Amino acid sequence: MWIIRKTVSKGDYVYALVPDHPKRTKNNYVLLHRIVLENYLGRMLEDDEIAHHINEDKKNNGIDNIELCLAKVHNQYHAKRGSKMVKLKCPQCKAIFHLHHLEEYLEHATNCPICDFKIKK
Repeated sequence: MWIIRKTVSKGDYVYALVPDHPKRTKNNYVLLHRIVLENYLGRMLEDDEIAHHINEDKKNNGIDNIELCLAKVHNQYHAKRGSKMVKLKCPQCKAIFHLHHLEEYLEHATNCPICDFKIKK
């Protein structure tokens, strides 16, 4: 379905260069685990669906480590484990992304993890 031209590792995740993906960043990248799951399912993920890393290793993007999960269920899973899952929208690229441990992100982050927009502290 989606042809991955190359992959790059940035932060906790691996991104795939997929210029024709409708939900790509301005630099034509999509999270690799989403592409792997979409290719496996033969369809795009819905807005309320998450590609969840089963063993929580965000660099392990094999289909055997990725499962389809509803966003609500995914948030409940991480809430039970003590993680605070929040959904943020970048003011620059408008991408919506989920984060664990918002306090830690706000303390250390300076850029949007999707488009590198400089976040003011």
